Amino acid sequence: MLKRFEVTNFKGFNEKFVLDLSRTKSYEFNNHCVSSDIVRFAQCYGPNGSGKSNLGLAILDIVTHLTDNHVNKRSYSNYLNALSSLPTASFRYVFVFGEGEVIYEYSKSDRSTVVKESLYIDGELYIQLDREVDNAPIVRLLGTESLVLDDIKESKISIVKFVAKNSLLSKNKVNEKFLKFIDFVEHMLYFRSLQDTSFIGFKPVGEEILDFFAKNDLVSDFEKFLRDMGINYELTAIEDTDSEQSTIGVKFGNKVKRLPEIASTGTKALAVFYYWYKRITLEDRPSFIFIDEFDAFYHFKISETISNMLANAGGHQIMLTTHNTGLFSNEISRPDCNFVLADNSINPIYLLTKKELRNAHNIEKIYRAGGFDVV
Repeated sequence: MLKRFEVTNFKGFNEKFVLDLSRTKSYEFNNHCVSSDIVRFAQCYGPNGSGKSNLGLAILDIVTHLTDNHVNKRSYSNYLNALSSLPTASFRYVFVFGEGEVIYEYSKSDRSTVVKESLYIDGELYIQLDREVDNAPIVRLLGTESLVLDDIKESKISIVKFVAKNSLLSKNKVNEKFLKFIDFVEHMLYFRSLQDTSFIGFKPVGEEILDFFAKNDLVSDFEKFLRDMGINYELTAIEDTDSEQSTIGVKFGNKVKRLPEIASTGTKALAVFYYWYKRITLEDRPSFIFIDEFDAFYHFKISETISNMLANAGGHQIMLTTHNTGLFSNEISRPDCNFVLADNSINPIYLLTKKELRNAHNIEKIYRAGGFDVV
């Protein structure tokens, strides 16, 4: 799991920004939101422009150079902070796998150019490369002794990715933790459904959402999902005349209309959510999921329903961003799993008040009354 994340000089983060998911308390409710004293299900609230979207992009930046998975390149334009004179952005991740800890630090001048890297396993340095100095790269994992690193410093690529792709690692506890780290990054996912339906990570390429529903016999299940959300459509799989793929139609008596032509913005957003929800439950399970403005087009009851679905999904580490303070409810989550992002910092809400927050407290009411020390 991701325990701690730090970023400096990336997009809106000029100064060092820290997300610490280990600052949990011993609340005796909604324990499924925490795993091994690390937040498993986090909800992040913040004003417009506070950096919620950039936080997701910063966390998923690791995917852009350690994997071959999909990356929305437009999301990583204006890579460095405009106010900074520093030539690189810096990132630091702390992962926990059972009893082991992996720390990965790196700096990049843009999305694809890695300048420095260091990887520590249980406090010991195992991989390091600094393209700004004349020192030789360090690779100390068993099984990498014959790895040829002559040209690695002259390239832009990650030495960690190079080791992962080109080594036959010996079986030992250190290498096991390294491979768990690589697998975790391979299965990280970011998605949103605002102006676009962009995503980062988890899969090498995208696919058409409605075609996925039709080809995987999910049309009836999707119809039931929409009905549970209060949208009563009778759906059917049809051929898309504009492509060679299938799509979904809505029945109106003897007529059938293509869903994309008649669906509201909220219904389209629900289709995006349902697609990823099925992806993460039917196939390879993502390790970390960041859903940006997940409920931007939802009725508040739908927001609560979906938030509960994700909180109880299990097996994933999930972070949502939202403007809906109604989700700051102890019926859904708990005070150490609800975060407020403001003034270049992010904190669980229990740290923003001297009041001892309990299960019976109305968190939204306290927030709206100014009971937390944030803007």
